[in-house]
Amino acid sequence: MMTKITVKYASIMVLLLLSGCKNPFNDDKTKELIRDEIFYNPPVGRYVYYWNGLDNKGKTVKPGKYIVILEVKNFQDQDYVNALEGGKPGSAESGYRYYNEIWTKNELGLIEPNPFYIYSGCAITFILNGSGTATLSIYRD
Repeated sequence: MMTKITVKYASIMVLLLLSGCKNPFNDDKTKELIRDEIFYNPPVGRYVYYWNGLDNKGKTVKPGKYIVILEVKNFQDQDYVNALEGGKPGSAESGYRYYNEIWTKNELGLIEPNPFYIYSGCAITFILNGSGTATLSIYRD
């Protein structure tokens, strides 16, 4: 038997999903992990992570759709990026740049370019509010 509270929360969830919000109960962790970076107690600020199209083993990824997930404690945000064959091979390592700015929330920002050519890489922008260790993960969809 459904209570009024259960119906209320189910109704809110349906409205959020229909309005285009991401499903917080979607378990994308069953996907293949391609790349992950852990930021231990990072300072508050904006970060730009450059992904060079390589997996954790240093191998070039295949063309396709990838899920980018930012997790900080109970916070999770996700977005998608499409990898295309080709591009100009670069020698850049995956890594990040930090910008000392004041933010009050965690957020996964733009992924540019999207789609991107695998050998050229892409930039993943995210914001951290200093609430704890953050993990940026990339999964193959």
